[in-house]
Amino acid sequence: MRLRGWDRALRWSAQYPKWAAALLGGGVGLGHAPLSLWLISIACLILFFRLSRDAAAPIKIGWAFGFGYFLVTLNWIVEPFLVDLQTTGFMAPFALILMAGGLALFWAGAGWFARRFGPLGWVVGLTLADYLRGVLFTGFPWGLLSYTLAESPFIGFFAWVGPHGVTLFLLLISALCAQRVWAGAAGGSAIMLTCALIPLPEMQRDVAKTTVRLVQPNAPQAQKWDPFYAPIFLDRMIDATAADPKVDVIIWPESAIYTALNYADRHIERLRSAAGRADVIFGILRIDERDRLFNSLVLSREDQPPQIYDKHHLVPFGEYLPFEDWLVRNGFGFAPELFGVGFSAGKSGTPMILSNSVKILPMICYEIIFPRAVSAARQDADVIVQISNDAWFGGFSGPAQHLEITRLRAIEQGMPIIRVSNSGVSAVIDGRGEIVDKMPLNTSGHLDVQVPLMHYQTPYALFGNWAYWVAWIALCVLAIRRSVIKD
Repeated sequence: MRLRGWDRALRWSAQYPKWAAALLGGGVGLGHAPLSLWLISIACLILFFRLSRDAAAPIKIGWAFGFGYFLVTLNWIVEPFLVDLQTTGFMAPFALILMAGGLALFWAGAGWFARRFGPLGWVVGLTLADYLRGVLFTGFPWGLLSYTLAESPFIGFFAWVGPHGVTLFLLLISALCAQRVWAGAAGGSAIMLTCALIPLPEMQRDVAKTTVRLVQPNAPQAQKWDPFYAPIFLDRMIDATAADPKVDVIIWPESAIYTALNYADRHIERLRSAAGRADVIFGILRIDERDRLFNSLVLSREDQPPQIYDKHHLVPFGEYLPFEDWLVRNGFGFAPELFGVGFSAGKSGTPMILSNSVKILPMICYEIIFPRAVSAARQDADVIVQISNDAWFGGFSGPAQHLEITRLRAIEQGMPIIRVSNSGVSAVIDGRGEIVDKMPLNTSGHLDVQVPLMHYQTPYALFGNWAYWVAWIALCVLAIRRSVIKD
């Protein structure tokens, strides 16, 4: 016997399909950190596929579904605008709505596939939409659908097919459940779970054991660059650096030193004195001979020239203004300082070498969210070092999702990651995505951890998105074939 409330919900969703799609999209977004309600995400996907079977306007339905999803998933977008509440606070709701609405256009495109090819069209279209938003216009692959499974038993499947392959399986299984094709759904789930549980080959690097110190000053973004508070945060990091016992490597977060590298000799001398013989990695701004500004990571070794990495994948509107030259040249009057701070992009990272011969792959903040960029740059590195400043992201979903993404990169590549963030969460993650140790959000201090330098040979690191594209093309052929037969 059907429940009366369920019947009313079905009638309401049939009468207002776009509102229902938006609510279901928001429900799918609940699978992301920090809530990680992955079962609710799957349930909402199944309900969406049932709702959309006979939808008269699938493109509009797709947009509404995406709008609800991104509104919930990217709620942290408002946080940077609240740092200076009086000046930019009014922009916060507009930023979230415009961001959600803009990204939802990708999912509206998936509606075209659904209109042409039926239920399989949603799977093909939504999977492609999530891929394209990660590469077009420099890309923004935050909050991919597959990330809703980050706390599920299927998490190990990322090592096999990567995030886009997991998205395809997730959508296909949900669509099969909506069509009551239970055998297919069970088979797909069994493949995911079996692969997730298969032990991957281990590879121990012949390098020295390395103990790192993660230094987390917890500087609120509103005070980080304040001339009064900035020296206080620097002193915190100096004291943490000098603390006993001695370690091999000391890591400070992104833009840890408040003056540009060109004028920071005094601060770096204090840092080197406190560090002793330890290697030090720190974030700092840098100005080159052409007066270009870079967001940089510096590896300082005793009695050795510094090794410098300049961030190459910049944040649109946060670190640079897209199409700035064209806008200025055509007289639109845009001032870069209203949107970003005029950073220039460096070159893709190559491994840096520590004093004990361990090779680290440097990454700064946002760069870790690009799956294939990490794979392309890894070369023969022993460990990824990511420095960040998550104070921009607030104290709820933003930092939690950033940590979630970093864990998935570790699983995909089968290699450890050290992440040090200004306000947290700072952590050491092994090649299986397990957190060895961490410092909580919004705390100051330091943490000493021995890095687990064990690697795992993952299919995704070897073959990239090949499995995803083969499966996607096969689904396209099947969808086209079914459409032709139906016609």
